[in-house]
Amino acid sequence: MATRVFSDEELEALRSFPAIGKDEQLTGDPAWRERALGWIDGYHDGHGHGPSWRTFWREPSLWPEDATLSLLNTVMRQLGEGGHLAGTKTPFGLRRR
Repeated sequence: MATRVFSDEELEALRSFPAIGKDEQLTGDPAWRERALGWIDGYHDGHGHGPSWRTFWREPSLWPEDATLSLLNTVMRQLGEGGHLAGTKTPFGLRRR
């Protein structure tokens, strides 16, 4: 699988895009939230550990095509704060709470 390394300037530009509205559309949608958490469960069942954030973020069936780094970080924070997601500070520890 090919990966792309972002320059410092590109990362800063990605961080500057607001995640206004889209984050609530995703985390506030029970069907999306269940699909995302189900995907994490399936990954864990298949690999014996949770996915990395990057693996989760790169799952195209979960995210809008125009998802930004800001949106992804905001959604992860909201899922954690909402009590839906655990293991965000442990490598390969991402899991449903």
